[in-house]
Amino acid sequence: MTDTIAVGDGPNGLAVAPDGSRVYVSNFDSDTLTVIDTGTATPTATIPVGDGPTGVAASSPADV
Repeated sequence: MTDTIAVGDGPNGLAVAPDGSRVYVSNFDSDTLTVIDTGTATPTATIPVGDGPTGVAASSPADV
């Protein structure tokens, strides 16, 4: 199954949480990070970040 999920402008980078519960998408043109709940395939947050984000990484809390 393939879902199309609206995120910010210019999606550029993607990371999946270690437990698979969330996907994080950096949006280059809108200077945001979109958080997607994989269980519902819906965005749960749009976070403003610095200019032109190009990458994102995810780690478990124990790794921080």
